[in-house]
Amino acid sequence: MRRLVVLVIIALLGIAPIGIVGRSASAQESSTPTEQIEDCVPKGELQVENEDDPWYGVCQPIPEDVAISVPSSQTMQPYAVAFKEVFAATEVIEAGDAEFMVVLVKEGSFALDLEPDSPQVVVSTPQDHIDTLTPWDAEEPHFSTPAPSGVSLTVNGEVCTRVCPINPDVPVLLVPGDVAIAQKGALCIYCLLHGNTGLLEVFVLRDSETFTWIRDWDNLTASTEPVVMAWAFLQHPGRCDHG
Repeated sequence: MRRLVVLVIIALLGIAPIGIVGRSASAQESSTPTEQIEDCVPKGELQVENEDDPWYGVCQPIPEDVAISVPSSQTMQPYAVAFKEVFAATEVIEAGDAEFMVVLVKEGSFALDLEPDSPQVVVSTPQDHIDTLTPWDAEEPHFSTPAPSGVSLTVNGEVCTRVCPINPDVPVLLVPGDVAIAQKGALCIYCLLHGNTGLLEVFVLRDSETFTWIRDWDNLTASTEPVVMAWAFLQHPGRCDHG
């Protein structure tokens, strides 16, 4: 797995922004990824709005045309995931279901929060440090830096910027250009913090026909309001409200 992680990072260094490479002629004639992102409808506008619903304010992941070849004859499929509401968040996928994935922050600032007993997630940044955040709190902004200047993520007592493991009790701040690599089955959320919108590009090592984020988004969006509400109370609701 470590070798795969290294190869994935190297491959990602050569990836152009969303929509620049590998678009088919048919896709160019219909709608570009940029148009799809701008026009996507976030959860909450598709049914009775409830800001505590999982995925509230997040659009369904949009698959890209180009897949990346990795060892073992597998591919990583990229998806664009747009966040249209501040504090909108992904949902924690059930244990063991989430695919191995690489998440690149394209726009906005995000809190990455890891659940206890989760498989490892590591982060990298082109900046000179990665800010840690206070644990989730019910009061907005839910996550914040412990001090005005923030406290940098450290490993073995030194500020870490490349392939830095994060701990369940220490959320981190991800900004444009930052990358998170999550082992298969990782239990975590990505919560949009600063600004009104955000965009993640998620590269998924596909082991089934359907990306778990899409399946979860579809299932919850299609549910009736009482069912969604019951599910939300039993699990971790959206809008970063997962304490």
